[in-house]
Amino acid sequence: MGNNSISQPTDGHGARIVIDQGHHEIHAGKYFTSHLYDADLDNASTLSILMRTPATGEIHMFMAAKSTLPGTIDLQESVSCTGGTTIVAYNNHRQSGYVSTLTLRSDPTVTTAGTVLFQVPLGSTGHQLAIAGGGDGGRPEWILKQSTDYVFKYTSRTEDTLVVLIAEWYEES
Repeated sequence: MGNNSISQPTDGHGARIVIDQGHHEIHAGKYFTSHLYDADLDNASTLSILMRTPATGEIHMFMAAKSTLPGTIDLQESVSCTGGTTIVAYNNHRQSGYVSTLTLRSDPTVTTAGTVLFQVPLGSTGHQLAIAGGGDGGRPEWILKQSTDYVFKYTSRTEDTLVVLIAEWYEES
């Protein structure tokens, strides 16, 4: 038998401590969170996040949305967009100096629609909370294509809707 030189962290009783990949990425300083909020979205109006992926590495994305009234969320891939306002990507490891390679913009103008990867009803006549993706272990995850624009969007079906869009991701080089 060889000598295993990897030290395994243990608790006070000698049990090995194990964390999942996402939790590990927080400790590594490569896990980020952003959100977009509108307290009074009008009927047929949208709230959207443009996510522009880098040419290298992998973005592992988790998305969630919450609304107080009916609407629809969708994710489109390979859209063409202009404009929008920069959204801050917060590093979940607050002492890390690592800056996200993913860029985010709020409410861009979509000039060409992309492939709809999912579309889900949301709100009081839909689901109160939706987490959208395709993944494992109850935590839906998308590994996004490099150099691609994605739009995560909520479309209101009534007046005066409170909406929150949340994007969480980690980055692998």
